[in-house]
Amino acid sequence: MRASHSKPPIILSAVNADDDEATAMAKMGAVADFIDIWLNVRFWNSKLNSYSHMEYAAFTVISRIRGKTLEGLRNELRQRLKEEFEEINFGAEVRLNKSFSKVIHRQLARFTDWLDQQAGEPGRYEDYIVRSGKNAYEIEHILANNFEMFSEEFRDEAAFEEARNSIGGLLLLPKKVNASLGDKPYEEKLQKYLQQNKLAQSLHPDFYGNNPGVLRAIRAHNLPFKSHETFNGDDIRQRSALYRALADLIWSPDRLLNKA
Repeated sequence: MRASHSKPPIILSAVNADDDEATAMAKMGAVADFIDIWLNVRFWNSKLNSYSHMEYAAFTVISRIRGKTLEGLRNELRQRLKEEFEEINFGAEVRLNKSFSKVIHRQLARFTDWLDQQAGEPGRYEDYIVRSGKNAYEIEHILANNFEMFSEEFRDEAAFEEARNSIGGLLLLPKKVNASLGDKPYEEKLQKYLQQNKLAQSLHPDFYGNNPGVLRAIRAHNLPFKSHETFNGDDIRQRSALYRALADLIWSPDRLLNKA
């Protein structure tokens, strides 16, 4: 099997000269999954993913996976992730800021895409990550940018902004829809959310009566989905716990073993 030289070295290092095409493709897919899980679990724990921070770690992975069978490769990659999971997990709170806006956007895209697929719809991750142009998606703050509306709940504006930017208070919406909602109260936004992607719809009670595939997935993975007829600090905390559970599911090391 002649692997494409456009692939990163860490992916190519898994392929042996005598691998047939199916085995080589499966190996490269396993390493790609590993990289996806690895980078995302590091992000959730505020670890830097720059070249300077990852170069040596990537080299050690390459040295461990060379010459492995497909089964051995998957076990080795999973073990590498489990070693990292001994010190980090998805329990940390993630908040939107200028430095992480692109990463948060992609996290939300993954959650949204996953839920769409559970409902039997085609994955739309490539659509959701578009950030400019007429087909762009934007990060929607569920709480309006108006501290006065929530001054009885939050002790000061700083606490309000901290809660408002928590990942559980965020969605992805088409740019035009996001602009049209502006700073409307949540109760006015909720019906509009029901017309959008499945992650936005999941805030509305009606969502849970019309999506049997999603309900099966929720039960199978024990995910804390629930509707929110109002939205405040407690709801953000509950929604953040949901997103953490989704992250733990999507980027679990066990994903490396669940391949045909």
